[in-house]
Amino acid sequence: MKKMLLSLFFYIISGFGISLVLTAGLGGSCINAFNNALSAISGIKLGTINYIINLFFIFLDNLLIREKLAINISKFIYIVCMRLVINFCFYHLLINIEITNYFLKLGIFYLGLCITGISIGICLSINAISLPIESVCVKIADKFNLSFIGIRYGLDFLFIFLSLCLSRTFKLPIFIREGTLLTLFLLPSIISFSKSITKKDEVI
Repeated sequence: MKKMLLSLFFYIISGFGISLVLTAGLGGSCINAFNNALSAISGIKLGTINYIINLFFIFLDNLLIREKLAINISKFIYIVCMRLVINFCFYHLLINIEITNYFLKLGIFYLGLCITGISIGICLSINAISLPIESVCVKIADKFNLSFIGIRYGLDFLFIFLSLCLSRTFKLPIFIREGTLLTLFLLPSIISFSKSITKKDEVI
């Protein structure tokens, strides 16, 4: 229970980091580019879109391998918390922040990216709650003897493709920006570094 609560705490912190990245306005992760397009079309808040996407992956996860009820409940609590945190931070806490200086935008983007990556790295070290998308990728890799990294990057590029298709079809702005590419290459390294440091220092 202690590890689960600690995981939820750091996942909530990562939700704040995601909100900072979105507030910077330089583009976010590949899935957030897709979420942005869906939000622009539907008018649904980004945190709620993120919740729906993760709910789909929890369902897909159970189709691959049925998990214990406790594991599903923990994942459900995680996605509910992320929905609330992102919606509160992005649409209320940070809503009045207007950033016009590009370098300041970069600074806020990197700050949000570091907060997100470090928090997720700690959560992965605790290993109490698995992220729905990563869990699906792991099970597909195990089931078909494929590379997890290859599947995860493949999914990222799929989100990029879908985001571009939605932007073109519904005449929306392009949500793939420099931040998307920076996130694609930097976030895994930050997560990996945070995870290794946490295990080395035996913080958890």
